[in-house]
Amino acid sequence: MDAANSYALFSYILWAMIAEALPFLLLGSLIATIVRYYLKPEVIERITAVPIFGILLASLIGLIFPLCECAIVPVARSLREKGLSPAAAYTFMIAVPLINPIVIFSTAYAFRGEAKVIAGRFILGWVAILIIGALLLLLLPSPSGEKKKHIHHKHTEDNHGASCGCASCSCETAAKEKQGIRGFISSVAGEFFFMGRYFLLGAVITSAARSFIPMESLMKIGRIPILSEIIMMVLAFLFSVCSEADAFIARGYLPWFSQKAILAFLILGPMLDLKNTLLLFRSFPRREVILLIIIIVGTVFVTAAIA
Repeated sequence: MDAANSYALFSYILWAMIAEALPFLLLGSLIATIVRYYLKPEVIERITAVPIFGILLASLIGLIFPLCECAIVPVARSLREKGLSPAAAYTFMIAVPLINPIVIFSTAYAFRGEAKVIAGRFILGWVAILIIGALLLLLLPSPSGEKKKHIHHKHTEDNHGASCGCASCSCETAAKEKQGIRGFISSVAGEFFFMGRYFLLGAVITSAARSFIPMESLMKIGRIPILSEIIMMVLAFLFSVCSEADAFIARGYLPWFSQKAILAFLILGPMLDLKNTLLLFRSFPRREVILLIIIIVGTVFVTAAIA
């Protein structure tokens, strides 16, 4: 592909990604603000009183709470600020974009006649989510008491440049600012522009990767075991395709790549991609994000390999 065509493709992909993601970013910002304003910490504490139950619930809640990975990070952060354990919050974040009815329908439509791929994406994906959640539960113990309150303040100050305004704190100024529709809309807008900056940066990088990486050379080695899985996982990370649409892209690689490699693409993409990684590092502690990435990549690779 010559330079002119590559730049034209870059522009097309970039604007397509922006048009596709903006409604979901806005929806995610709205839900995140609703969570921050109205969800009581006591509700979170009751739901997650038994930690493993919190992981199980987080892994399936996408069936009634469908959002793609473009919108899920701010919601997960708000839940974390409200007291949800790190393991349950991250499990929620990686599960909702994959285990939800819209993605199930789009995958079934894209892979008509490929029952193994359809079933594998959701059965193996759910197993991988539970494994990741259990590992995070062991490695990221939930903070409590004053430590939890300190983390709540620190997250909110880092992300919004203001104090938390939660009902359990004595931040009277922030509490007053929250009152009324104007304060609510302002909070939604702040969340949207905060996430939008990092999404846009990720979209530019992703569009460049999809436009200028020579796909022909990758397809020549698509049937090599293990290597083909690694390649498809890298592509899932770089392409950053919304989970509602990624099955149609993956379908195009089926003649050149094994089913295991396709499954690796379909399972990893909703959990982890380039644009979301930028959001993660800005939204959560760096050490936790690095650990999360390692666990996700390792678990998805092993799960797809034994499929």
